[in-house]
Amino acid sequence: MDTISISVIIPTYKAESFIATTIETVQKQTLENIEIILVDDGSTDDTYEKLLDYAKDKKNIKIIF
Repeated sequence: MDTISISVIIPTYKAESFIATTIETVQKQTLENIEIILVDDGSTDDTYEKLLDYAKDKKNIKIIF
């Protein structure tokens, strides 16, 4: 990824049911070079697995667990 224009930090605790929509909405923004930082601090649902699915092929998504 080139120079980062903006970083978006998204807390994801127990966000399994809506995290996909949240990430997709941020990715559709018109700004280029957006870094998405997803912070999961111990969700007890499948949020972390969903985060891994989204981040595996995307260089602009980082996960903090």
